[in-house]
Amino acid sequence: MAITRKIAEVTSIPTQWSGTVGEDTRESTLERAAERIRLTRHKVEAYSCYLAEEKTRLERELAIASAKLREKLELLADGHSTRASEPPW
Repeated sequence: MAITRKIAEVTSIPTQWSGTVGEDTRESTLERAAERIRLTRHKVEAYSCYLAEEKTRLERELAIASAKLREKLELLADGHSTRASEPPW
């Protein structure tokens, strides 16, 4: 899934940065890395909110589709039972 892949990309970056930090790392580099981590955290929270909203919307659409299908099946069932009780001529 594209969203899952993108989230994995975004969240793997800070892990890569933290693995390259050593005693010879400049303070400005550390500050930039910390800012990138904060930005990544914000992105993850934004994805989370977006997915929660999409989940709600999709569940609502599924409930509507399910109700419509149920109505059609009931109509079909009623039609078959009516036809079955009518004489074949």
